[in-house]
Amino acid sequence: MSEGGARLARLQLHPYAIPLLRPWKCARGDTLLRRGWLVRVEDRDGAHGWGESAGLPGAGTETPELAAEMLAAAVAQWPGLAPDTARERLPGRNRPAARCGLECALLDLAARREGLPLYRYLRPEATPEVAVNAFLGAVDENLGTRLASAGDAGFRVAKLKLATAPIEEELPQFFAALERLPGGLALRLDVNRGWSTAQAEATLPRFAGLPIEAIEEPASDADAAALERLQAMVGFSLALDESLAAWPDEGPLPVRRQILKPMVVGGPSRVFTLAARPATESIVTSSLDTAVGLWWSAHLGAALGNGLAHGLDTASWLSTLLGPVPPVTAGILRLSDAPGLGFDPELP
Repeated sequence: MSEGGARLARLQLHPYAIPLLRPWKCARGDTLLRRGWLVRVEDRDGAHGWGESAGLPGAGTETPELAAEMLAAAVAQWPGLAPDTARERLPGRNRPAARCGLECALLDLAARREGLPLYRYLRPEATPEVAVNAFLGAVDENLGTRLASAGDAGFRVAKLKLATAPIEEELPQFFAALERLPGGLALRLDVNRGWSTAQAEATLPRFAGLPIEAIEEPASDADAAALERLQAMVGFSLALDESLAAWPDEGPLPVRRQILKPMVVGGPSRVFTLAARPATESIVTSSLDTAVGLWWSAHLGAALGNGLAHGLDTASWLSTLLGPVPPVTAGILRLSDAPGLGFDPELP
């Protein structure tokens, strides 16, 4: 990939603050409002590209204030630069949300100039189909109904949040809901580091024999040896998400899977760097993004082409997406052949 072309004319930031339709629950608390920026870059020929920068400090990004500082610096410094030069001046890894928005805008610009959809610009042999998981939120009294609906909709993997309530209350409700688990639907469970290692060691055997596809971030205090021990206890994959930044980019992890949120790891180039890790499954997930970030994650999932279900079913959480909802049929999202991202967002 090369971002060559006409020099850049301007970089524009469009801030947004979008209420969620229901609280986004995890072990660290609830999110009720999503704040961020749509990032638009334009070159002197009038071609343009879009990115999104929306930090989640609790998930490992910088604060909104630090992201704003980096974005404002790019607004001032990018006009007149060649796209490749701007790419060389992206913020460092300690500003992942700002870096992600800026790099995405440059790559979208380049793909549009080439007349290619992003997934093909990123990997020429990529195909437009992306498997996705259903996202069903936290365990509650209606979980059984949501499981049945996910199966009826044709999903093959459904993701649930665990550790949002005391374990002695949550797990009985979880197991009761499994009475309505459809055949052919596997479960991806996200503990969000809400258990201790001791709790994970005591709890993981209770999932034996269930259609568990993976469990993410099973323990808050687990070191490499503990994670290796936990992974050896189960036949399904354990995954690192929020704690992934603590591990070197190269070499294997103590678990089988990694969760790659572009906004958290620092943009597309970092997604591909981490996805090259040996003997490791890679899942791309959005992070309560608007349509820009959501479609970007879909293009990255298509470019990886690993056949796994990616975490892109978050559109229903935002009261507005500022763009079209990615179409999903029977658990498969199909991207268009339109150049670049495939659409221009509705400005907030």
